[in-house]
Amino acid sequence: MNKLEIFKIKKTQELLCNWKKGLRIAGAVCCFSMAAAAFMGNSIPVQAVTMTVKQGEETKEWTGKKVVTQIDGKTITMENATGIVVNDTYMIPYEEVFEDYLEVNCTYSESAKTLTLEANGEKVKLTVDSDIAYANDKKWQMQAAPFWGIAEEKEKLYVPAEFVAEKLKFGFSIKTIKEDTDTINIMVPFQLKKEEETVYITGNTIEKLIFNNKTLSLINSIPGIQWNEKVYIPCSILKKSPIYAKINETDEAVTINRAGHELIFYQDSNLVEIEGKEHEIEQALLKVEYKGNSDYMVPAELVFDTFGANSTKVNVNQKKITIKKSGGTYLSLSTKPKNTNGNYIKKIVAKNSNKKDMIQFTCKKTPNISVKSTSKKITLTIKNVSVDQGYTEKGLDARYTNSITVKKSGSNVVCTINKQSGKNFMYQYGNGKVRVIVGATPIRIAVDCGHGSNTPGKRSPKMPCNIDFEGDGIIDVKKGQSIREHQGNVGVGKFLAKELERCGFYVYRSAFGSADISLSGRQKNIKAHNCKYSISVHFNAAGNGQNFNKASGVEVYYHKDKASAKSSKSMAAAVLKEMAKGTKQLNRGVKTMSLALCNAKTMGTQGSILVECAFMTNLHEAKTMFGNQGYWRETAKEIAKAMCDYCGVSYIAE
Repeated sequence: MNKLEIFKIKKTQELLCNWKKGLRIAGAVCCFSMAAAAFMGNSIPVQAVTMTVKQGEETKEWTGKKVVTQIDGKTITMENATGIVVNDTYMIPYEEVFEDYLEVNCTYSESAKTLTLEANGEKVKLTVDSDIAYANDKKWQMQAAPFWGIAEEKEKLYVPAEFVAEKLKFGFSIKTIKEDTDTINIMVPFQLKKEEETVYITGNTIEKLIFNNKTLSLINSIPGIQWNEKVYIPCSILKKSPIYAKINETDEAVTINRAGHELIFYQDSNLVEIEGKEHEIEQALLKVEYKGNSDYMVPAELVFDTFGANSTKVNVNQKKITIKKSGGTYLSLSTKPKNTNGNYIKKIVAKNSNKKDMIQFTCKKTPNISVKSTSKKITLTIKNVSVDQGYTEKGLDARYTNSITVKKSGSNVVCTINKQSGKNFMYQYGNGKVRVIVGATPIRIAVDCGHGSNTPGKRSPKMPCNIDFEGDGIIDVKKGQSIREHQGNVGVGKFLAKELERCGFYVYRSAFGSADISLSGRQKNIKAHNCKYSISVHFNAAGNGQNFNKASGVEVYYHKDKASAKSSKSMAAAVLKEMAKGTKQLNRGVKTMSLALCNAKTMGTQGSILVECAFMTNLHEAKTMFGNQGYWRETAKEIAKAMCDYCGVSYIAE
């Protein structure tokens, strides 16, 4: 660390002391944040970690955020050591993590002060106190250099966790973020064998499988893995009680038999044969090695659907997959359509899920749809798709549905669902799927786009360059002009409304037009549409509005009165938590203020929040976030994911 960085740390410590001596809280927090941000780049911790660092013959005191290390989701205990954030980089002792827990081959040269780490066919070479590294003989510059840290008279060599992990083919993620501690998760890769090639894949591991309330452990050999939005499990687990499937492995295929049901997975192919009929899926059979063990892995949901399971649920936090077998599949395709040049339906499943009837069509790609409903019937039209008419009925423990018919109609497929009188429904679509859930009521939510197009003052300072929102070569804001806040608000709002509607919400669009609708007018409109929740989208500003400054970050507000804060506060926290996982920004936290568009009591909602996405008075954020459609889309997805999780609704990717 250079003298300038050490000077910044000392200044940070001086500010903290002054704050404790009685400076006004608001002023102190502002000053403290600006000074420490140059060092850490994160929100300021309540309890920082102080570490003695050895540089040459000198020792220094460094302060940073605490880092907890996990391996495949399990926290590891390190003796006389902890992690620390330095220059936005997670630094951890290599011996405890990479050598002891991950069994990486590590060699340290005292004379050259170099550390060489080898794993998964990769090699990384680091030098103490140097930010230059070599990975497979390629030169890299890191944000922070390895250093010797001293705790309780024990010296530990600290290395940049993310750089080393990713170069050695380990997975890396920030699993949880607390105010004073970050938790990093390093994942051991699965070695996927594809013909003569080895591919390294990482994902959330699944350590137990629960089949009809009986638990099977996966930790003694190869765990399951959640990869590409699917869970894969080792074939060997299917042989055990209470599943008792028969597995036959050959050079050409792996065959799974259970209770008269048969699946055949072909080697090096995306074809799978289900009950004698061929189907093409994205990923079929995986041949993997993991920590010295090898096995074939298959998609769990496909396997258990074929076995007649009524419910397959994954809980990543508890590292488990739960299968319940009661009832069965009502409709399923028996053959793949002959003409598959265009879009086609690969699978039809209808089952009772979470005490509601669910009908799902899985297509090659997400189709256009239309849905009409009467008091007793839902008509779902899936446009421009092919379908095989040879589906079979297998029975369904239906609660809200009397009958289902599927038929070809010209270039479309029409699904008619006869529902019991008075029963509501919702539909979702995306990621190739179209899903109708009978017995569910869509949640009504308002998306508000802040200010009007010509509201005075609500705009960035004059931009020093041209701005192209979509990246399509068309200049949207010329050099010397300002970006209006309304443009960014509506940019995020349009994507957010579409995301929520795709996931099954009813969305009321508030203030999407150019007119500046009054606060009271927007409150009345949201109340008139009986919205359960509301989200007002804004971009932040600081200073005089004429010049760019350093204020930055994302924050979420809720109304300060008790009636509004009851659920709004937790809703705001859920949204901010998801947004913090995206584009790196200063997390300014959840805040409360008297705001009309957060007043849940006045609008008749259960929860209302206002999101300040980024600062339009910060030049970097104005160019890369405020005036960037990619950021608008990403932010909309993050808010939608948070609301789905908050409301207990499945998020469906686009």
